Amino acid sequence: MKKKLILGILSFSLIFSLLGCKKDKEQDKPGPDVPPIVDPKPDEPQYPATNLDDGKAKTARNLRIYDHGNDTIYFGETFTAKGYEVFMQFEETELMLEGGSQYSLYKLDTFNIDDSKVNYYKEGTYTVSITGRVREVAFTSTIFIKVKADRYESLGVKHLVGIKCNSYLTLPVGSTKDAVIPDGVYLIYTENKYENDELVLTEERLRNGYTVTGLDQIDFSKPGKYPVYVSYSETYGETKIEVKTFFNLTIE
Repeated sequence: MKKKLILGILSFSLIFSLLGCKKDKEQDKPGPDVPPIVDPKPDEPQYPATNLDDGKAKTARNLRIYDHGNDTIYFGETFTAKGYEVFMQFEETELMLEGGSQYSLYKLDTFNIDDSKVNYYKEGTYTVSITGRVREVAFTSTIFIKVKADRYESLGVKHLVGIKCNSYLTLPVGSTKDAVIPDGVYLIYTENKYENDELVLTEERLRNGYTVTGLDQIDFSKPGKYPVYVSYSETYGETKIEVKTFFNLTIE
């Protein structure tokens, strides 16, 4: 049975090894008082790292983001900023250079992502806002990501793109791992055909051959709720596609 892509698909992810690299690029436009970021060479960094506790006068100016070629998201994935580097840029006011100030960067390990404007089920280019904070100072910068239907369109064959199952399963206290069997498991395939500008999908029931993980975290001796993961993979030549979803297990 062929179906259009719907929001009911719980979640699925695609794993694919790609060779090659893309030159780092800056995603936000610098203000008029800030010099543009230039990709630093490994042995000649464009800007030194900021030491927040060196006692020197410095002023936070803005947020800098490098995407390292990770700006494309495919149906079933969500933007996580994996592969991105986010920096707060400081003006070192005590280190005046001829013609301007010295700038330095402080790398942020954590930052907030606002992807509320992204439709993960429609191809297009969308804006994502990233907010970074260093102590009492926060800046927000906007980047662009692309959402595409299928990473494996070049295969030219019907191929796996997702998996889904019923969202919930309830078992009584005292059950065993063998009783944790996902209900309504379907594999989702595509031949990269479109109807009304939407990718047409084929669903096929899967009764065995999948992998269930997360069972070691379940305490069957008392009530509780746990996520359980279901995964499946197929190989096309040298390309392996693995898809994954989950359901909520309730012990009561």
